Amino acid sequence: MEYEHERGLSKTNKIAIIVGTAIICLVAIIGVIIAINANSSFRASNDDADLATQIESEKVKIADVFKRRFQFLNDRYRIEKIVLTNEGEYGVVLLKLNSASYRSILRKENDKWTVVGVPAVVLYYEDFQEIPRDVVRAANDLGSGKNE
Repeated sequence: MEYEHERGLSKTNKIAIIVGTAIICLVAIIGVIIAINANSSFRASNDDADLATQIESEKVKIADVFKRRFQFLNDRYRIEKIVLTNEGEYGVVLLKLNSASYRSILRKENDKWTVVGVPAVVLYYEDFQEIPRDVVRAANDLGSGKNE
């Protein structure tokens, strides 16, 4: 059966149209699959309400980790902000020491928080290669006005 708009097209042109349409459909399907995978693999703050509740219970634990790890600074710094990322697997912290802001990353393993690396004004990806980039980015964004 030949449709009105197909009259006058050569067999090669008809095949090219069919193949082109199939490629467009395939690209669209691949795009949907990529979008679904991206949404499921980017876990930072997917459940904001759950993380907000969880952060309240974790703040005390995180503050205790800093008190033990940086005992010599206890009276000089204060924790300005704590944000949990990646379903609470990582915590990013903004510290104030004198007039400077420092960022730090903590990892939760076996229900215990550990400080990863040393707090710094800016955290570089190269220094935290075992940490997901979105976590390092979240730490650097603290206090910058981004995502706050």
